[in-house]
Amino acid sequence: MSNCSIVGILDKDGYSQTKLYRSLGDISSIEVVRLNYYGSEYSLPKNVDIILTAQHYEEPEVGLIIKAVRQDIPVLILADGILEFRNTWHNPLMSAGRLFQPVLGHKIATIGRSQTRILESWGNLGKCETVGLPRLDSYLNRRPRIRRPSEPFKVLVTTAKKPGFTNEQVDQVKQSLLDLQKWFNHNPVVEGMEVNPVWRLTEGLDIELGVRSQIADLSGQELSAVLEKVDALITTPSTSMLEGMLQGIPVALLDYTNSPHFVPAAWSITCSSHIPSILKEIVQQPATRMLYQDTILHDALECRSPSIDRLQTLISRMVDISRRQKLEGKELVFPDKILWKRDSEFHFPEERFNMKTLFPEHPTFSQMDTLKLQVEIEHLKRWQLQSEDKMKDLKIALEGMQSSRFWQLREKWLALKRLLRFVKYQ
Repeated sequence: MSNCSIVGILDKDGYSQTKLYRSLGDISSIEVVRLNYYGSEYSLPKNVDIILTAQHYEEPEVGLIIKAVRQDIPVLILADGILEFRNTWHNPLMSAGRLFQPVLGHKIATIGRSQTRILESWGNLGKCETVGLPRLDSYLNRRPRIRRPSEPFKVLVTTAKKPGFTNEQVDQVKQSLLDLQKWFNHNPVVEGMEVNPVWRLTEGLDIELGVRSQIADLSGQELSAVLEKVDALITTPSTSMLEGMLQGIPVALLDYTNSPHFVPAAWSITCSSHIPSILKEIVQQPATRMLYQDTILHDALECRSPSIDRLQTLISRMVDISRRQKLEGKELVFPDKILWKRDSEFHFPEERFNMKTLFPEHPTFSQMDTLKLQVEIEHLKRWQLQSEDKMKDLKIALEGMQSSRFWQLREKWLALKRLLRFVKYQ
């Protein structure tokens, strides 16, 4: 068998614009074939080992995915962002079951563990492989910018490509932005620090607010550059939440619709009264909230190592399984988990989990001298043993006192009974 996998990308428009597809071209074991001229009657090429696509919502892609599955051509669906509750359940343009209910391909490369759990809860057992999001691999090991004392604290306020899916939702987004704008105008200083908003608004919302929007394109490259120049992020529900978390800056979720969230945030703004306290906190960046943010990130996005490596492994194994089963004349069936590893069952301790920073009011946790702590423990053990001996002595003495007192009280009680009996018969 050839070690090279021929991967057909089923996407009319997205190849040149999507980092996900472009990153595959850099892998020597993969040969990419663009399937970008097709219609509903398109005949799938015979030489393709596997079909990849992030387009699984509409025709003709849906029909071609179903056709490929029937022809035993492996199909791997690529999740290219977070699941959004409003888009899934309250989008009038989205037909029922259109979003992974069910997954139409053989497998789906999910972006993280929480997304895998959600899709499996929708009946997709055996189809989900936790991969990550290759287009965000460039964020790995990023750190927040080092802000000079003279610089203002910059808060990026951004909206999703599609801020809302109904007129009511769009109006709620507008109101949330107006409330933020008003607050920033009236509160240029927070906790003694100058705070400046940086606006990155979509679908003409910047014009409606009368602000200058820092947006040149929606490919993600521009957002990546902006995040390196700001200190916090406020965003409507979108994958940009994860990008801000990867950058290591505090991320607040702006959602006046108060919808459930498949990916939560450490801070949520669901009404105007939340703005003052949350802006104060994201400036302070309390350690407990930042720890929770990291926990959310690592549950929502598989990002402790480059996801392109997992995607390459998944593609190669799916192709190997397909080739082997074809040689054996068997129907194409994949294992429930191809990328499963034992450590995937655990959530490893977060780097921010540090008792000294989480409990600064407790000086005990600031002591990091191991030798000194060991000596203190030995002293405490000795003191404990001595205290236990003293407690035993006190207990014996107390029992003796209680025993003597009991007999004294008993004699007095009997004498009183005799006296009462004597009085009675007089």
